[in-house]
Amino acid sequence: MPAATPDTLVETLTQFVTAAADEAAAPIERVLAQQNPADVLQQLRDSLQQPDSFSLLVFALVHLAELDDDHLSVGALAASDGWSRAVALTYRTSDDADAPSATIALALTDPGTTHGVIFSVAGLVQATFGSDKVSVSIAGQGTGEWRIPFTGGVRAPQTAASLHCTLEYEPELDLDADTKVGIGIGSPRVTVALSNEAPVWHVDAAMGDEQGVAGVEARADLADALGPLSGVLQIQPVGERYSPSLSMGAGAAPTFTLGHTG
Repeated sequence: MPAATPDTLVETLTQFVTAAADEAAAPIERVLAQQNPADVLQQLRDSLQQPDSFSLLVFALVHLAELDDDHLSVGALAASDGWSRAVALTYRTSDDADAPSATIALALTDPGTTHGVIFSVAGLVQATFGSDKVSVSIAGQGTGEWRIPFTGGVRAPQTAASLHCTLEYEPELDLDADTKVGIGIGSPRVTVALSNEAPVWHVDAAMGDEQGVAGVEARADLADALGPLSGVLQIQPVGERYSPSLSMGAGAAPTFTLGHTG
């Protein structure tokens, strides 16, 4: 088995996404056949009842759209410029069609067309939304669109524009100070930074937070469980903390670290 390097990790992720996109064609085509945004969301929700690779791709989109926020809507983008049709999640500051907005879309359906992810911003300066488990922050400037194919180069806007998005999820597996034996999972987060100037794109994915909570923590202190035997066996407490991170960007080699903190 080849060593786990940033290159092999990125290659594996690319292969997974490409394969998942191929398998997604049939269900996502049914979704795009719906013109009513409510029907689109219902189709996506129904697809999650039987998880598959398509469900994994739209998982975040569906759950974000189900947040109690009137600024969010799910719709469809028509095929254009050789790209497949796409399911899109849009944040808009008001009901006005021309209100500042930001959109992420998954183009996965039509054979013989380009598949990938589309980001766009239209005058949205800043927005924050979410729930007690999911939080999203957006910072934008100008108006522009980025088309990121699963294979090939990124197409950036010709005008001055930028978009910075961070998605963070708060899991239910954490360790408090008194836990003697257990495993904790910190907050995974993904940050996407896009610009019309180099570097055109940059992605950071990590587990753990800036307050010192590890991405993955394992703890085993058996002294209390052993009782009187602890003085004889003298098993040392075990504690391992990792905050893995992956950073990728245009024109730069990807970097991966385990973030071992002992």
